[in-house]
Amino acid sequence: MGKLNRLSKLKRPRVALPLLAIFVIAVVAVMTVRNLNSPAQGDINQVPQASAEKTDPFVQPGIYNGRYISFSYPPHFKAVPDKLNGSYLQVNEYHSTDGTGLLINIGVYQGNFGSDGGVAYRRLNKKLYRENDSRLGLEFTKVDGTEDTFFIEHNGLLATVSATAPYGGMSGEAYFVASSLKWI
Repeated sequence: MGKLNRLSKLKRPRVALPLLAIFVIAVVAVMTVRNLNSPAQGDINQVPQASAEKTDPFVQPGIYNGRYISFSYPPHFKAVPDKLNGSYLQVNEYHSTDGTGLLINIGVYQGNFGSDGGVAYRRLNKKLYRENDSRLGLEFTKVDGTEDTFFIEHNGLLATVSATAPYGGMSGEAYFVASSLKWI
């Protein structure tokens, strides 16, 4: 009989260890769910709103002095590096820093009002562009309010000052630059 008892102990499956592991996992899962569903405990230290706001370092208008032109650009815009391409002699690009998505592009190239493709395109597409009276040169605004472009002629050179906004809402950014533009 002693031999039989010994054999039955050997053949009996050991379930105590796996049951203990399942029990521990179940307890941990229940505690985790309970803790996730309970309110947070502890202290909240909130930074005062005035010091939490980001400050815009570009709150003053800027000035650019180039080889062909100089101009001022409005506050809340920063210069973005741009490369010359095509027949451009000078290019400048500025992005708004106030989250509005406004862009200002300035370019200088050889040409005049009569031979410029940009002027011709805008004059042919009267459903898209409106030509405005301007003492500065030619001004075209896009009918949907997303673009304002000036063409300014001087001694065989043409400067374009264009402000674009993805959703409209411009407030004279192109005029700000164009009215300050000086030929060098």
